Amino acid sequence: IAVGERRSPQEEVMENEEAQSQESEMYDCLYCWESFSSLSARRDHHKTHSEKEVNRCSDCGKLLSCQAALIRHKRGHLENQPHKCTICDASFSNLTSFKRHMLTHKSERPYHCSCGKGFTYRGALLSHQRTHTAERPYCCPHCSKTFLYPGALRKHEWTHSKEKPYLCSHCGKSFKRERTLRHQRYHTGHKPFQCAHCDKSFTQACYLQLHTRYHTGVRPYTCSQCGKSFFTSCRLKRHMQIHTGDKPFECRECGKKFRQAYVLKVHQRIHGGETGLR
Repeated sequence: IAVGERRSPQEEVMENEEAQSQESEMYDCLYCWESFSSLSARRDHHKTHSEKEVNRCSDCGKLLSCQAALIRHKRGHLENQPHKCTICDASFSNLTSFKRHMLTHKSERPYHCSCGKGFTYRGALLSHQRTHTAERPYCCPHCSKTFLYPGALRKHEWTHSKEKPYLCSHCGKSFKRERTLRHQRYHTGHKPFQCAHCDKSFTQACYLQLHTRYHTGVRPYTCSQCGKSFFTSCRLKRHMQIHTGDKPFECRECGKKFRQAYVLKVHQRIHGGETGLR
């Protein structure tokens, strides 16, 4: 990490994640995503599930009236997403998406951009190259926002909906998209994405991708003003504020402005609180 650069909370979490061994046979809970090294441990765990909880779908969080209804309901998930990853818990409705996902578990990235960043398949490279051309071809039908990728547009469109139908069976937190239930890996400790350079593993592919940059030294985000490069886009955005002079975080007590929210929070201590964010 370069002197003066501050890690985001997400990056700090990533660097502190510990590797876990998955060599021994594991026994999955029938009612949630937790796994155990012995059948007796799984039986003890099953007792922690209430009668109501065992009828809740571990894939989408829906509560069913009985076990028979739950079994019928879960068949629907399998029918809609028949292509299941054998390494992690991801599943897909079409073969193309499944094959692309399987590439994320491999360290080979044969498609390279001129900036040095590598990708597992050509489509990902072409999408990435738009970050250099500023092309944003995907437009939201509900507002004026545009996006580099169709996936980013789909994710954004959920912000126009207040529904959160997918419920975590561990903590009760709800989500707008079924894919967001990968959040449950934080409860189970399942880390299917293994670094090829060290013994660390991660709950999500994006965390592994960022971690790998610290081994390779690749900094794909470059400042157009001074040429300085960064590991993440958020660091580049913070750096650009030095050139633009943008200070979006203003103290309500005294009107002083700051480039970053955490600096404002530190400043607010002189006023005796943290309520001054505009």
